[in-house]
This record gives sequence, C-alpha cells and structure tokens, in this order.
Amino acid sequence: FNSFKVTILSVIGTCLSSSLAAFAFARMRFRGREVLFTILLATMMLPYAVTVIPTFTIMRSLGWLDTHYPLIVPAYFGSAFNVFLLRQSYRTIPQDLFDAAKVDGAGFFRIYWQIFIPLGMATLMTIAIFAFLGSWNDLFSPLIYLSTQEKMTVTLGLAYLRGRGGTGVSTIGVIMAGSLLIIIPMLILYGFGQKYFVQGLARL
Repeated sequence: FNSFKVTILSVIGTCLSSSLAAFAFARMRFRGREVLFTILLATMMLPYAVTVIPTFTIMRSLGWLDTHYPLIVPAYFGSAFNVFLLRQSYRTIPQDLFDAAKVDGAGFFRIYWQIFIPLGMATLMTIAIFAFLGSWNDLFSPLIYLSTQEKMTVTLGLAYLRGRGGTGVSTIGVIMAGSLLIIIPMLILYGFGQKYFVQGLARL
C-alpha cells in the first residue's frame, strides 16, 4: 500500500508539473523564456549526490522525516529531462491548432488540457511509465527518510528483511517471493501502456 501510494502520487505530480512547464516553454511567449529554459536544462548536469544533503536538510526543517512527503512532494516541482522531452513533443503540434483555439476564445489552460494533452499522450505515457518504474524501484530515498516499519515501501521492506533475516533458506525464499511480487505491477503497467510507450519512443 505504501509503495502504491507513493508511486501513484509521484507519477501524477511528475506528469502534471512537467506537462504544464513544457506547455509554457513550447507555446507561451514571455520575457526570459529561453534563458529560463537554458537554466532548467543546466540543472540536469547536477549529480543527484550533490543535492542529497541540502534536500535532506530542507525536509528535516519542514518536519517531514519519517513521512511519505519527501518521496512525493518533489515530483510536483517537475523534472528537467521530462520537461525537455514534452517540450520537444509539443513543438511538433501544428501552430494552426493553437491559433485556431485562441481565435475561438479558448484560454491557455483549456488549450493545454483539450489539445496538447491528448496529442502529446504518447510522450506523456512514456514519462509516466519511467516515473512509475523510478519511484516503485527506489530504495535510496526511502532508506534516507523512512525509519518506521509501517511506513516503509516494499523495496525498503525487502532490504530490511534481508538485513534482519540473514541468509537462511526460509528468509531467502520470502525475499525471492517478495521480489516476484514487485515485478508484477511493472509488467501489468508495461502491458497496458505498451502502445503509448512505443509511440512515445518513436516520437522522441
């Protein structure tokens, strides 16, 4: 339950924030757009290890240690790589559709929701699959922020079981069974989104 909760909310946050930012960079004209986009891309060069301690300090200041917030909330601030992919996808959508919608009186959010989301669904589903896999298989972040067994995700739970149980035959059997159960949701997701996944990679 913890893993599904964290993963689903993270996927929603990643898709929503990244698609909104990508739409703004792709179609909205405002001062400093290219400079901001360059700065956003520059953040991709920062290694994850560099941001671990500052992020941990922020989460501790907010009182979010041993909660699921540190695993969910950062997803709602977008991802530079996902924004870049969606921006490139949105730029392939004909400008005539955007102009026609504006002439008909549609606002930016309506254009984003009714035109860009459906037409960019293949790329968005690709990002959703990668976000699901990244959050579902994540061990490092839960290891840092979670300490209560009731709040552990399945990956951290298996690691905890491995540390407590040693190398006994029965423990290894339980760990292997748990590892098999972890794979099932990913297989179901890939089977469900395979069409969008292939289309998204082809478009990229």
